[in-house]
Amino acid sequence: MIALPILQETAYPCFRKNTRAKDLFEFYTPTKEELSFADSFIRAKTLKLGFFVLLKSFQRLGYFVATTSVPEDIAKHIADAIGCAYSIRALKKYDRSRNRWYDIDRIRRMMEVKPVGKEALDFLGVTMRQAALIKQDLVDIINVGIEELVRNRFELPAFETLLREAKKARTVTNRQIYCEIYEWAKEEVRSAVEGILKTDPETKRSLWNDLRQDPGKPTRKELKRLIDRLAWLRGIGQFEDPFRKVPYAKIRQLALEACSLDAARMRAVSKRKQFALTAALIKFRLAGAVDDLCEILIRKMGKIHTNGKIALAEYLEENSERADEIIANYKDVYDLVSTPESPEMQLAAIKTIFDGNPDLVEYAKNHSIYGAKNYFRFLWQLFRSYRAVFFRILAELQFVSTSSDKSIEEAIAFVLSHKNTKADKVLLEPENSRDKPSLRNLSWVPDAWWYLVTGQKRRNPFPTEIDRRQFEVCLFSQIVLELKSADLCVKESDKFSDFRSQLISWAEFHEKLARYGETTGIPVETGAFVNYIRGILKNEADGLDRSYPENNEFTIGENGEPTLKKLKAKPQPDRYAAVTEIISDRMPLREILDILVDTRKLLNWDRVFGPLSGLQAKIKDPASALCRHYLLLRLQSRSDANGSIFTGSRQEADCMDKPAPHHRRKPAKSD
Repeated sequence: MIALPILQETAYPCFRKNTRAKDLFEFYTPTKEELSFADSFIRAKTLKLGFFVLLKSFQRLGYFVATTSVPEDIAKHIADAIGCAYSIRALKKYDRSRNRWYDIDRIRRMMEVKPVGKEALDFLGVTMRQAALIKQDLVDIINVGIEELVRNRFELPAFETLLREAKKARTVTNRQIYCEIYEWAKEEVRSAVEGILKTDPETKRSLWNDLRQDPGKPTRKELKRLIDRLAWLRGIGQFEDPFRKVPYAKIRQLALEACSLDAARMRAVSKRKQFALTAALIKFRLAGAVDDLCEILIRKMGKIHTNGKIALAEYLEENSERADEIIANYKDVYDLVSTPESPEMQLAAIKTIFDGNPDLVEYAKNHSIYGAKNYFRFLWQLFRSYRAVFFRILAELQFVSTSSDKSIEEAIAFVLSHKNTKADKVLLEPENSRDKPSLRNLSWVPDAWWYLVTGQKRRNPFPTEIDRRQFEVCLFSQIVLELKSADLCVKESDKFSDFRSQLISWAEFHEKLARYGETTGIPVETGAFVNYIRGILKNEADGLDRSYPENNEFTIGENGEPTLKKLKAKPQPDRYAAVTEIISDRMPLREILDILVDTRKLLNWDRVFGPLSGLQAKIKDPASALCRHYLLLRLQSRSDANGSIFTGSRQEADCMDKPAPHHRRKPAKSD
């Protein structure tokens, strides 16, 4: 089993091994009010020492400990602060006396803290069950419980109590989630999910193995397989989403847990949990397939645009001589206009120049329309080989706009209805509009695309037809941009899903807003919040303005562009090379496997290893497996070095498999 969390992994307060002087003064020095309070009922200095050690340790930890367990440096500092001699015998006597219990009651009343009892445990259980709805790690659940106990002025229970309550809360919450998901589903859906775990008598395999299998790298060659897998996942997952009220983090955890179980172990769990795990895995595998299709589209369109920029650069370089010829012709035109000839003869001479260079006229025309930086006119030749792939992706995905503007959705429906059209021009309003959708909104088309798509330089009047090819390239380019900016989302997706579905509801927002402001210190009223943010920005700006004259790394040029200089490396100290050489000479050569094995024996660091789901690892004894793997590699290295096979002793192998001792010992020397 995966090891349970230990105290040091959580936010449970405990003493440091070495307390800083600053902390001693700040946290463990009695105040005047506390000294006056103690003087009202304590006369003996030894009892006063015990009281203040108990008080200050409770203020720091949130729970009562024996005064003898408080670090000596803290107890001595408290003794010096109250003018009393430190005595461990006096503290032992105090811990056995009735005065300790009287002082505990006084401290609770003074700190307004409620003791650990039924009320505290009931509150802790409710808090941890709420945390378990969105968290799976016991450390996270324990930390939430500690935070809520402190906020509600409860004394902290023992760490074992917190751990037991966290495990109980996680178990109860998970069972409740399994039951709710199972009850939401219909009987035929439950039967279909159970069929995924049934083994085919001929192949001796179940659909569960195919479902758990990680998909390969999304490539153009694997597109057909990916689309087939998407259709298969949609076929086995044709049921209403049962995770409507389950937080996203919990669904992801269920999917991870499902991935760690084979078909036999899945059959061993309860039907409710079995259905929840299977449905979660189907949901995430389906989302992964959709994400892969989106990634193919984004990556390929990015490559097309990159190659388009290269094509434009090559085009400009190839036609650099034409630009010189156009300039020379411009000079000839000027010379002709400057002659005393009649206007008719001048126009005839100019027309002769243009008629003799039709290529230059066409080049100048394109340059004046598109400019020298518009590479979009080169994209169709690069896009056409991917057109069939992109339309297959477009037909499989369901794009939804995250705003009130649905023009992209209409454009997608329009282009899909004309995917088999071979005409160069397409009417925006077909003659029979009942069969094919019309397109009445082109506001999303960028200015640089407008002439290519419509053949018009202005947006008014609204065009009646468009260039089909350029429109397709423009639409797919815009789809990619809006997917990246989250203006467009994809149903059934994970990475490109509608982020608003993962936000908390407005009711929950207003319910938690006041507490959030109290915890963070941020005002939640509109005006106060705006003034608070403005104040932060103004303070930062003023600080930067004051530090600018002394800042040699950051400068603002005459054109207003900021420049951040590269940091210079600090000079090496004197005799740095000599010290480095000495350390290298004295440091023995260690192999990485030697270090891993020796440190594992000392620290037992492999106890935290395990599947992401938090369940049992498939390797029963990972420590022994590591050691055996280490021994085999060492034997192989010796065989390679000596040219003969070396057989290690049974004693050496047994030594490698021994568990780590609880006491520290000197690491074994390398062989």
